[in-house]
Amino acid sequence: MKRLLHFILAFLIALIAVYMEPVLFLRNQVEAPKEPADSRLSPSVHKSLPYYELNTSGLAGYIGKSKDELMEDFQNVRNIWQSPLGFEWLVYGDNPDNYIQIGVRDQKVVTIFSLGSENDTAPFSKDMTLTDISEITTIFSNFSFDYNDETYDVELSEEDMNYRPLVAFNNGAFAILHLDRDNGRIIGIRYLDKQQLLELMPYQLVSANPLPHPPVADDRWETVNRDSAAQMVMLLNMLRETGELGTYQLDNDLTNKAEAALKTLIETPDEILQDKARRTMWQSQETAVSFETPFALASDETDRMIQSSRIDSQTVHGIGYAPAFDVPFLLMDWLSNHLTATELSHKSDTRMGVAFDRNVMFILFDTDTQVQSSEKTESSDSSS
Repeated sequence: MKRLLHFILAFLIALIAVYMEPVLFLRNQVEAPKEPADSRLSPSVHKSLPYYELNTSGLAGYIGKSKDELMEDFQNVRNIWQSPLGFEWLVYGDNPDNYIQIGVRDQKVVTIFSLGSENDTAPFSKDMTLTDISEITTIFSNFSFDYNDETYDVELSEEDMNYRPLVAFNNGAFAILHLDRDNGRIIGIRYLDKQQLLELMPYQLVSANPLPHPPVADDRWETVNRDSAAQMVMLLNMLRETGELGTYQLDNDLTNKAEAALKTLIETPDEILQDKARRTMWQSQETAVSFETPFALASDETDRMIQSSRIDSQTVHGIGYAPAFDVPFLLMDWLSNHLTATELSHKSDTRMGVAFDRNVMFILFDTDTQVQSSEKTESSDSSS
């Protein structure tokens, strides 16, 4: 009898052990540590859509700092430009290797655009590939964060992840890594706080809406338009130097022609946009508040713009685009698009004309052929 009781007791213990093993195994799995292997990464605070935040380093550390703190390290301001987004750009550097723009609003750093390879953009650097970036951090497709008591869910497309991946830092800052479509390497890095990211918003917002832009007084638009044009000329020439192309000379005649063509598009869009669907797209983008679905003129529409301004040159070409409220992002976006990148790569171009009208822009490029022809004509007339 005693032997039978021992057998039953042993059998029950074995049975309990067999059934408890999966439970203990699963518990061990659940309780396993979840820290990332890379010490540069830390888990995001918001858990609904997990992504990792990089430990803050380099220029990202200036986001959120006061203007006074910034000026301790960046004293020699080259230019100050007004942005339609309600901040001023402080411009530093005199060549493509050290060029940088720092956006300040209400005495606080809210955004930084770095073009130069000498700038401290660690852990990233200019000319990195997507593979290089992937060795530092996972390229995430979803981000979720809170701003002003509202949750924003952001989704990146495959195109976004390939040419403008988004990374987060643990001081609340973000960075857009702009990659060149032709060589797949970083050409510029844009740092932003949450407000600037939501105002720029080049990605799809799957919840909530982009933030409305701060209003610009009518008497300020002339200054803002002029500063946007100056940025365009400066940045384009920096990029031309980087690509070992000749720089552009701002041409007054081409600028006047570009302004006239842009006025035609704004006041009588039917003359330029002959397709009804295109006119509908234009109407929705003329006042757009994000770069998620920009509007670019097709080649035939650009030709009609050029014809409307009565340009005789056979070599002139151009780009029309909306929205145009942020020049650094605009140019980086162009270089990730094959069609617009091609327009910027003409080696023979030496002159440009730039026109901005609030949220819309038109730019013309040409060679010196027309100027040389007129000089030859004048020379022939004088000799005869």
